[in-house]
Amino acid sequence: MTERERTLIRLDQEKQKLAEEDILADADLNMLRSLIDPYQDDFTLLDTAKIAEVAGRFHKSVSAMREIKGRIARMAEAAGVQA
Repeated sequence: MTERERTLIRLDQEKQKLAEEDILADADLNMLRSLIDPYQDDFTLLDTAKIAEVAGRFHKSVSAMREIKGRIARMAEAAGVQA
């Protein structure tokens, strides 16, 4: 197996990781939207602990996605393919 072939395999694996993180981030974003009611008159009724927990997970997913996208771009460039 050539170096390019190994890079392409790793590139596919990174793209799968990105897709998985995207699903997690999407779920967390939907949860945040349901937890944060913009029509709530009394903000003390919001479950801010749950909102903070979900926002933290969302932040971790987005940060991971940014790192993965960077690795994908570098691998694609090294392999001479479109990311």
